[in-house]
Amino acid sequence: SNPNKRTTTTTTTSSKSPSTAAAQAVRKLEREKQWKTKREQKELEKRRKKRERERERALRDQERKDQRRKKLSDHGLNRSGRKLGINDKRGRANSIVKGYLNRMILKDTKLLQNIATNGVTS
Repeated sequence: SNPNKRTTTTTTTSSKSPSTAAAQAVRKLEREKQWKTKREQKELEKRRKKRERERERALRDQERKDQRRKKLSDHGLNRSGRKLGINDKRGRANSIVKGYLNRMILKDTKLLQNIATNGVTS
């Protein structure tokens, strides 16, 4: 009621001093920073492991392909009287026909002249 009397306003703050609140804020920021760097490290580790798994998978696939190729190329090697290097049906058929014609030409020289002039008919 007295106009000259000072009124004090009370603010509701924590009972801690400003320096303690600042120290807590600094600690909180440090914890957040540590958490962020830890999360980044986990992400980097995760990516590294993923790259490693993909690389190993690619190497295994390449080994399988190489084994398949080797198995296919070994397939024509000297099995049941087959000649080396004949892997497919067409190549095998060509070599059989050539062998037959060579044997026939050795037996009969006129056959060579007939083949040269008339060609081979089936």
